[in-house]
Amino acid sequence: MHPRQCSVLSTSERARPQAHCARMQAPRTLQRQNTADAFVGRTVVLVEGISDQRVLQALAARRDRDLDAESISVVPIGGAQAIGRFLELLGPRGLDLRVAGLCDAAEEGDFRRGLERSGFGSELTRDDMERLGFYVCVEDLEDEPARQRAVLVLRDVLGWPARDVAELLDDSVASVNSALQRARATLERERAAGRLAREHAPASSDVEAAVMGRFLAAWEALDVDGLVALLADDAVMTMPPEPMRLVGTDAIGDFFRTVPAGGELERIRLVATRANGQPAFAAYFDDGRGFEAYGVMVFALANDVVSSITGFAGYPSLFPKLGLSLDLES
Repeated sequence: MHPRQCSVLSTSERARPQAHCARMQAPRTLQRQNTADAFVGRTVVLVEGISDQRVLQALAARRDRDLDAESISVVPIGGAQAIGRFLELLGPRGLDLRVAGLCDAAEEGDFRRGLERSGFGSELTRDDMERLGFYVCVEDLEDEPARQRAVLVLRDVLGWPARDVAELLDDSVASVNSALQRARATLERERAAGRLAREHAPASSDVEAAVMGRFLAAWEALDVDGLVALLADDAVMTMPPEPMRLVGTDAIGDFFRTVPAGGELERIRLVATRANGQPAFAAYFDDGRGFEAYGVMVFALANDVVSSITGFAGYPSLFPKLGLSLDLES
């Protein structure tokens, strides 16, 4: 989301979103008093889904914002159609909290109707909505890549049904299908322009097996330098649906030294698998009770080096779909 496309991110007097608090479900499942206690004295920013909330959290972190200290809570509403119910609960006819919101252009009508029906005004224009603290982003809140990449990999690479992807990403089936269409269109544009990179193109199956074998050996030896030596200079690592993108051996090496299990790679065991014909490793994490399913890394090779790693961290639900068990014997 570009600052010019959504001024909420650059104007000090308007709500500045960051993920805060636990996810709030549909209003009918909430008790009014509990909701009031949770949000009293706060500004509540309503967004469509968990993926929007996560991206806004990352944007706020990049800008060194502590919105919890600023008493701002971001609440995913489970789809734009639910905006009216949340406004009734939180707005002037309900708890009368300060409420703001962000939506994509395609959902502007839902937000406008919800505002009008909840007593925020009538025949509201986009300018009227902005004065109320509700902003329409010309681009998708995720700025496309993060959620689209996740949906594209899960649907077209791993072959998941849309309903399963929606459940995993805490989103609606309609939103997942829309993201998939946009991702496919983006992919075709990049391919037509000759900019498509990171295709899996090993020199041979023997080379692929050798590279993946060396990666596993280096991991088991806790040899991060050995891992880095297998990467292309411009290798890319992503972790959809999070908006993380690491480029280059230094950044990826630092990640492996510090992030997985706090850098204690001995607490993670890798098991070789495949995803849509590409080599992959399933990661099992030792939580003190044994090694349990945690995430999956999918690799793309360019000749004899790793050109990209796509990680799905914290998704044990992937394992049965890959024919893997949910735990390992220690």
